[in-house]
Amino acid sequence: SALVAGSCRSSLHARAPLDVLVRGGTLVDGTGAPPRITDLGIRGDRIVHVGTLDGATAARTIEARGLVVAPGFLDVHAHSDLRRHPLAQSKVAQGVTFDVCGPDGGSPFATGEAEANGCPSRAAWAAQHGPIAIDIGAYVGHGTVRQRVLGPVGRAPDTAELAAMAELNAA
Repeated sequence: SALVAGSCRSSLHARAPLDVLVRGGTLVDGTGAPPRITDLGIRGDRIVHVGTLDGATAARTIEARGLVVAPGFLDVHAHSDLRRHPLAQSKVAQGVTFDVCGPDGGSPFATGEAEANGCPSRAAWAAQHGPIAIDIGAYVGHGTVRQRVLGPVGRAPDTAELAAMAELNAA
């Protein structure tokens, strides 16, 4: 099992009441340091202390003994489809905090003209559905760019079409 927390930060003022206290989890902090059993103090959306927090008070305490606490995981080959999972809550439940979409040539937020292709921009999606629970990076998919310029044809682009594809790729 895994429990996901934000980035690991320390602060000397962790003795003030915390919003969340995560006790006794096995911290894998992403720095390459060996896993260690420790406590985390969270205030707002920030980790303010990593280390022993005996005697600390918090609005919510999570007993994490036997669980892994990590800053989040990257899915670098995601086939996330925000039309089916608009807020990406299932990704968060798996500990994924960042998706890289479009690894195979298609891209959901591919170009500045994504909306014209039936793919909303991230801002347009968030305005309609609310904030997305994870961060998303998207490749400018070669298939998306090719489809935009050439349409559904199976031929090599001419010089002008190739230039148009390069321009979209740079946008």
